Amino acid sequence: MPYKQRVTGSNPVAPTKPHRNARLFFYVYCYILYSPSSNKHYIGFCQDIDERLRKHHTAHKGFTGSKADWNLKWTEIQPDKTSALK
Repeated sequence: MPYKQRVTGSNPVAPTKPHRNARLFFYVYCYILYSPSSNKHYIGFCQDIDERLRKHHTAHKGFTGSKADWNLKWTEIQPDKTSALK
């Protein structure tokens, strides 16, 4: 008797509904920046800290756009946005 293999195709099949205990975790970084030239602090939160710092160092309209010397002074990871805002 030949071996029969079940093949679903080249595209994986997505489940129709998530597992009841499944939870996606999107951690949130809380951070404080400091600008020595303006002697000011900036408090923020984001999901991608490296990308957010890159945006802070570019010229744009906004609080951090006029200075390019923002230094990261503190970070903390929170499990969600609600916790980050506390």
